[in-house]
Parts: sequence; C-alpha cells; structure tokens
Amino acid sequence: MLLVGIVTFSIAIPLCYNTVNAFHYTRLAVIIFIISVVEGVSIINICDGGISIYCSLVFQSDMTVIMEVLLFIVGSICLMTFNPKGSSESPREYSLVVIFSVIGGSMILSSNDLITIYLSTELQSFALYIIAALSRDSLRSVQASVKYFILGAWSSAFILLGVGIIYTSTGSTSLVSMSDWISSTSIGPFSNAGLGLIFIYSGYLFKVSAAPFHNWAPDVYQNTPTVVTMMLITLPKVSIITALFTITNKFINTNVMYALLVVSVSSIVIGAVTGLVQTQLRRLIAFSTINHVGFIVLCLGLGVESSSNALIFYVLQYSLSTIIIWISIIAYESGERPVNYLSDLRQSFSKYSIVTFSIVISLFSIIGLPPIVGFIAKMGVLWSSVDEGAYVNFMVAIMSSVVSASYYLKIIKIIMFDGGGSKMIETPHRIRISNISPLHAYTISTGTAFICLFILDSEVLINSIELSLLTI
Repeated sequence: MLLVGIVTFSIAIPLCYNTVNAFHYTRLAVIIFIISVVEGVSIINICDGGISIYCSLVFQSDMTVIMEVLLFIVGSICLMTFNPKGSSESPREYSLVVIFSVIGGSMILSSNDLITIYLSTELQSFALYIIAALSRDSLRSVQASVKYFILGAWSSAFILLGVGIIYTSTGSTSLVSMSDWISSTSIGPFSNAGLGLIFIYSGYLFKVSAAPFHNWAPDVYQNTPTVVTMMLITLPKVSIITALFTITNKFINTNVMYALLVVSVSSIVIGAVTGLVQTQLRRLIAFSTINHVGFIVLCLGLGVESSSNALIFYVLQYSLSTIIIWISIIAYESGERPVNYLSDLRQSFSKYSIVTFSIVISLFSIIGLPPIVGFIAKMGVLWSSVDEGAYVNFMVAIMSSVVSASYYLKIIKIIMFDGGGSKMIETPHRIRISNISPLHAYTISTGTAFICLFILDSEVLINSIELSLLTI
C-alpha cells in the first residue's frame, strides 16, 4: 500500500502542482497510512511463528507487525500535525517524504540481512535529512539539517564498515547464517567479528542519540520545527531500536552485552544530570530522550526474555507519551512564535486547560509515577536488571529517575501554577481555539485515555507482547 502511495504522489505532484494544494496530499497520505494500519492488524495472526520471504532477506513476525503499525500511526499523526489548519503554504513534497521515511522504517523492522537493514536505514535517514531542512528560510533550521546530515553520514559509514568486516569473517550478511556461525565460534573483543559489531552498534547508537554519541541531538532538536522534532524523536527510535533488538538476539555475545550496559549507564546519567540546567524546552526534551534511550539500551544489554518484553513495552509507551507531549506543545504555540523556552509555557493552563491535563498525564507517565503505564514500563526494566544481577545499572536507573523527575515536575509547575513570564501573542480566537485540528484533539484524548485506563487491564497488552516475541 505504501508503494502504491509513492507512485501516486510521484505522478500527482508534478502534474497537479498548481491545482492541488498540500492539504489534499496530506489527506491522501493519512488515508494510505490508515489502510496500512488496518492491513497490519489483520495479518498479525497470520504471522504466527514468523514468515521468511525473498530467501530470508525479509522476516515478518507478530512483533515486527506491531512495531510497523506503531510506525504507521506515528507517520499519520506527523502528517496531520504539520500545518493542521489546512493552509496551502506547506511543501507539497512533505507527504511523499514522510511516506519514504515510514517505508524505510518498516523495511528496517522486517529486514533479516545486514545489507538490507543498512539500505533501509539510509532510506529512512535521507527522508529525515530532507524533512529537517523543510524550513529553508530559517538559517538555524538549515544549520541543524546540515549537521544532522554530516554526522548521520559519518555514522552510516561506521555501519557499512562494520558490515564489511563481519562479511570478511563469516562470508555472509544474513542474520540467520551469522547466528549459526557465531553459535559455533568464540568471538573475542579484538577479533574481526567483534570489531565489526563495535562499528555497527556505534553507528546505530548514534542514530538513536545514545551517549556518548548524543551531542548532535540537542542542537538538531532545538533548531528544527516542532513537528519535525517529533518525527526525529519517534520514527528512527522505533525502527532502529527494534533492529538492534533483532541483531542482539542473533549476536548474543558477552562483550557486546557489557558494552551496552556501559552505554546505558552513560546515557541515563547524562540525560538526567544535564537536563537539570536546561532552560530551553526542546533541549530539555532532547536530554530526556537520551535518558530514556539509556533505559532501552539497558534492556538490550541484559539480553533475556523478560528484558525483551520490557523493551518493546517501553518503546510503545514512550512513543505514545512523547507524541502526546509534542502535539500539546503544538497546541500551545501561537502562529507567530513557537514555544522555545520553559517560560513560554506559563499561563498555559488558563488558556488550554484540557490540553494541559493531557500533557501533565503524559509527563507523569514519563516520570514513572504509579499506577500509570510509564511506571509499569520502568518497573519491567528495573526488575529485569535485578534478575540478571546488573545491580549497578539498577541503582543508577533508580537515582536518575529521581533526578530527572525534578525537571519534569518543573515543567508541570510552570504550566499549572506560574502566571507571569513571557506573553504569547493572543487574539480573541486564539485564546479559546488551539492551534490543532479536531482530529488532533481526538488523538490527544485517545492517547491520554489509554495512559489513564491502562491500569484497569494491563495484562492484555503485556501478554500480547510476550506472545509476539515468541515468533522471533
């Protein structure tokens, strides 16, 4: 369905450039994503045990289908959020580029070969480079996109170098063949295969902004449009983290696990401590993202079934909470000036009380307050670390959660109780009408309801994740 959408957009955009505005392309792309979601849900039961096609280049399991459905939902939300009032000023190519990005992410999830994973990653990355540079009139946005492109190309070179080194050792790039080879061979930290794994993990950890490969993230997130920042935070992490999960399952190696545990500690600490001194909202959320990536990498480093369940569940709930927060920020923004500083969120409760309630609930979920869904996700990660004896990671995660909670509570304090500060540009309409469409209001309310009502029957989703992992 996505390929049909690409062909349709490639033909329609040049032929109808002066007659059809960007809003109609956005509607068509959203319909394509919705149909893809329905198709994905309908084939979940068909993938029982997993399906390999194209000589095992592609492997489809229940878990990959679930993550693909999440990608399609995130893609449709990003499309609907961009220029929500339907103005024709947005680039017509935006919908096509978003579809390319989602297709790349979907191919990453289903790939069962290192070369296929690399090519899919590049397809997604090139689309994100273009999206990051959509605001061509903004010098800061162009600088951020160039920085993102150069450093992204550097990380891609590391990945390709690692794939080449592993190919010289194993004679194959198939994950199935290399898994069989590794099970019968001891991989040392200084062997060719071990060196190749280091390069591959370094490249992919850069793309998800894990420490110490995180320096690009705050600058890029700060200088790109809000909806683009939402895409950069959610889309690559869903697909690449799932790919790392697949690679880690195939390359179970003690040295790799120890390295991932070290990366998780550094990400958790840097994200929690550095976020304390931030006054710019997007930089703060960037370091918050680094902190949560540390929790996800901790699940990868443990490499057991319980941590696998915790990883998938953590990615799902974090993506949902993050999307709600970013859509709420778009609602706070006036037409003339975005929300850049924490002080710009003052008086938000008096203007958008319902949206403020949603963002507060999402922040509570990210903090991990019981009994919201975020608490269950963090508890799963911490419980897995205790079971595996990773007590250092457990203590660091506990302390960082307390530290990071302070700046989340600071945001809530500013939103709910601070009445002064910088004034947002107001009109009689903008006081009562948010800067999002009714469809986005439904998205925020549905996501918030899921976060709140999950505590009533949490076993359904958790059991579904456990069953989907059995197909890997």
